[in-house]
Amino acid sequence: MLFTETRNIELVLLSALGNEIMRSAIYYPSTQVRSRKIMHSSLLLWDQLHTIVPMPTYATDYRGDSDMAEAWELIGRKITPTPQQ
Repeated sequence: MLFTETRNIELVLLSALGNEIMRSAIYYPSTQVRSRKIMHSSLLLWDQLHTIVPMPTYATDYRGDSDMAEAWELIGRKITPTPQQ
């Protein structure tokens, strides 16, 4: 798979197997999206919404907010930087 940067926060994932294009964004600087407006907009605009987390086992906490938890389940992904990054 090949990543190409098209804007500051937009990444386009081009699949080597076909013409699939997935659009994703990185939510920064927080490890969790707290704004309902941002989450709802992201559901409409992006295939995936990434957050940068300190470790692979880091868990987001949307307890008590089932809408946000469901939205995160649909499009949320975590990015853990490698030591080289």
